[in-house]
Amino acid sequence: MQPLPLSVRDITDVVEAHPIDMPRGMLDYIIFALDDLERSEQGKGKNAD
Repeated sequence: MQPLPLSVRDITDVVEAHPIDMPRGMLDYIIFALDDLERSEQGKGKNAD
């Protein structure tokens, strides 16, 4: 089973606990790109089984 993609709420929860000095739009873009990449890589590994 593949994990669900991250949500804006997931990012908000982390930023509220650990503030970061970066525009929120940029942070969301980076986090969602990394999440997409990770889930894509996990999907490739499952196809090899």
